[in-house]
Amino acid sequence: MITRGLDDGAAADAAERLRSAIAQIAGGFSEHPDIRISASIGLTGWRFGEGLDDALLRADAACYEAKNTGRNRVRRAA
Repeated sequence: MITRGLDDGAAADAAERLRSAIAQIAGGFSEHPDIRISASIGLTGWRFGEGLDDALLRADAACYEAKNTGRNRVRRAA
């Protein structure tokens, strides 16, 4: 998740609301009602003057950190 125009707190709140909403999806698959969906989200802000590739690399690294530290969580890039 890349944000622009949100401070760190607002961006983290938005990412957490998205993660929570995804986790609330229950029985979304009629043939497999016991399947639960979760999301690991890597969050970064778009820095002035930087290219999209750099922002995506940071968000991707934060996403892998979220997955590697237990999944179903939000991690902000350094």
